[in-house]
Amino acid sequence: MEFKIDYIINDVREFVEMYIVNDESGENQNDINTKDEFHSRKRLSHVIANLHASDQAIIFSKLKELEKLVFIRDFSGSINEDIVLFLETPLLYEMFGIVGLERFSYFVAMLEFDEAIEVLEKLDEEKRNNVMKMLPFKKRIQLKRSLSYPEYSCGRNMSVDYLSVPYWWTIARTKKYIKDSKTAIENEDGTIFVTDEERNVIGTVSIIKLLNEEPTSLINNCTDKDIITIKAYDSIPDIAHLYDQHDLDIIPVTNKHGNIIGVLELSEVVEYLQESSEKQVLRSVGIFENKSNTIFGIASLRFVWLIIDFCTAIVASYFISLFEDSIAKVTTLAVLMPIVSTMGGNCGSQTSTVIIRSIFVGNITRKQMITEISISLINGIGLAIICFLGVWLFYSNIILGAIFGVSVLITLFMAGICGVFIPLTLKKFKVDPPVGTSILLTTFTDICGFVTILLLGTIFLIK
Repeated sequence: MEFKIDYIINDVREFVEMYIVNDESGENQNDINTKDEFHSRKRLSHVIANLHASDQAIIFSKLKELEKLVFIRDFSGSINEDIVLFLETPLLYEMFGIVGLERFSYFVAMLEFDEAIEVLEKLDEEKRNNVMKMLPFKKRIQLKRSLSYPEYSCGRNMSVDYLSVPYWWTIARTKKYIKDSKTAIENEDGTIFVTDEERNVIGTVSIIKLLNEEPTSLINNCTDKDIITIKAYDSIPDIAHLYDQHDLDIIPVTNKHGNIIGVLELSEVVEYLQESSEKQVLRSVGIFENKSNTIFGIASLRFVWLIIDFCTAIVASYFISLFEDSIAKVTTLAVLMPIVSTMGGNCGSQTSTVIIRSIFVGNITRKQMITEISISLINGIGLAIICFLGVWLFYSNIILGAIFGVSVLITLFMAGICGVFIPLTLKKFKVDPPVGTSILLTTFTDICGFVTILLLGTIFLIK
């Protein structure tokens, strides 16, 4: 597909060159100047129309300014409205500038509710308000309500396409409502929410289950009253575990009065968690999002992170300098030091990754904390024995082997403790755990590894 897109991009550029030549010749640019131009436009229109919106977005992103203008204007009938879903913020603004407010608003109006939210989030307040004014009244009210919720809340990410009926309806009336409802066609989950007089959710019933019920029976008689609800202001990371814990694909979202206002689907939660995980991986190594997207802006953010790394490296070096005489007398310690610190860093990284993930999905427990520390201790004992035997056999020095083994044991045990408590401490002080855990963990494990092996070496090897 990538090769196909590259060929299409070349064809678009050739068409633009042909367009410019005809325009510079003084002829009317709205006329079909040549047969070649006519056939080229017709062929490209057909090809572009059969592309997925994501492929069209790729083509748009790789074109130059004038090429983008011609691409959108001359092939507007072939452009899929969903193209705005696949454009990053700078490109979305370019698209807005080319197609204008009315056309862009049409693109947004054609999107699903949650997709429209995703696009509007990328716009500044002025453009967002202008687009909202152009949308149908009902959709505008729904979007305005959802956008009023915090970015990571259930209300912001919920869908308003759901089926709900009051508990006093009959099965026959419910079936007729489903048959006439457009939402029922779009409702892939097949779940109907049953509400009371105040639109509080009291249970659920599946559409399939209705087929075997008596038409005159009340919907309340076949309702499953075991229902889980979430609040619109609940954070997605805080409620994500409910889907796995209760084996759910969809959960109703309620307002502060308990009235159902939407549903949050598992697919939305998974998508959010995936995007957040990618951001956390980048942030854990000092790569942050930068709205300016400039080289100097991005470089400045990474430079701060590198400065912090530099400062912690100086701290670790200071502790090494305290044992310069010991290293000079027993040079073997200098060879073994990096091994101890590296093993401690790896062990701590494993532990912290598990803890951060648990914090993120909201199911961290005391038992899990103890388990992770115990795992580090067990691994430390196993590796300590291997390291002791390896150094003893290689250097024919049982004391050096014991020092190395004990250093590995202590360092891995401390790495496990640090891997658990550093992210928890950062969260307590409202610092994003992925941002600071890596650098603090590395510093602690390095210092612990260096000091342990050098201190033991000074005590037992140097007389």
